[in-house]
Amino acid sequence: MSFKRGDEVAAATDLGGFWQGKIPAGTRGVIDEIDETDASPVFTVTFTIEQDDLLTPHQTTVTGLGVTELSER
Repeated sequence: MSFKRGDEVAAATDLGGFWQGKIPAGTRGVIDEIDETDASPVFTVTFTIEQDDLLTPHQTTVTGLGVTELSER
């Protein structure tokens, strides 16, 4: 998989441990930034979380994600 800035992606697994709470697998997002200074790229992604108890979707940005944590939409 080769992702680029602006690509629509989804969380490949449940992402947890963030102060914002859990991001379920399949949650859609958009790649904001890609840091390619290391051997493998590191992504910053803004996810849109839709919940039944919220009137509007909530957006949260997560940094430091690897390619295995994302899937194509």
